[in-house]
Amino acid sequence: MKTIVAVCAVCIFGVSALVSQGLTQFEVASIKVHSSASPDTNRPVIAGNQFSRTGNVNQLLMYAYELKAYQLAGGPDWVTHPSTDGDYYEIEAVAGGPEPLTQPRARQMLQNLLAERFHLRSHRETKEIPVYALVVGKDGPKFKESAPDAVTQSRGKVTATTVQSSFTKTHMDDVVRVLSSAMDRPVLDRTGLTGFYDLTLEFARDPAAAVAESNAASIFTAVQEQLGLKLESSKGPIEMFVINGVDRPSAN
Repeated sequence: MKTIVAVCAVCIFGVSALVSQGLTQFEVASIKVHSSASPDTNRPVIAGNQFSRTGNVNQLLMYAYELKAYQLAGGPDWVTHPSTDGDYYEIEAVAGGPEPLTQPRARQMLQNLLAERFHLRSHRETKEIPVYALVVGKDGPKFKESAPDAVTQSRGKVTATTVQSSFTKTHMDDVVRVLSSAMDRPVLDRTGLTGFYDLTLEFARDPAAAVAESNAASIFTAVQEQLGLKLESSKGPIEMFVINGVDRPSAN
């Protein structure tokens, strides 16, 4: 309990320090409409104290709040069905302070920018939505528990056609995280497996085209044949980010 309290105190102190130093807002920020006629840029999101991001409101929210597309709900038609000619924005900003911009700080700054310039109003709520439930197949798992002295490791490789993941001494939460990132809906762990395991998984990135090109299995087949598990359609509680209101930003 003392450790938890100490960690929380450090977190609160860190956030308070950032706020007191004015480091949760961009020093300068430009927002421009990015249409199909705008030149493409390959600038990194973060470079030193520079921040650059292009996207519609939903894409900006996904970055700022680390959301998946299925977690977003609400908003006017120009947000839910953005036009490529007027509903995509190019944000160029500069962060103050002596330290280089970090990803967590950039996300916090973008959250504040969305509130100030887009007048974003939102709330979070839990909803029952379609999910995939990860369950154990009829013949049981095809992987074994890790040795007691095993070291936790994870390795991933993404090619043009496949996703490869290898885990040593991993919990099922890590497997679910990989699967969720590749699916059109969240994956919930309902295997009942609570230990630590060694396993490898490889599946096709594109269920339709990549299978033929790479001979890799679809994610559903790979989970069943390589892991002895199954992905079943179901429903489950997922925290949603609900847009109560948002405005187009004023020109600058």
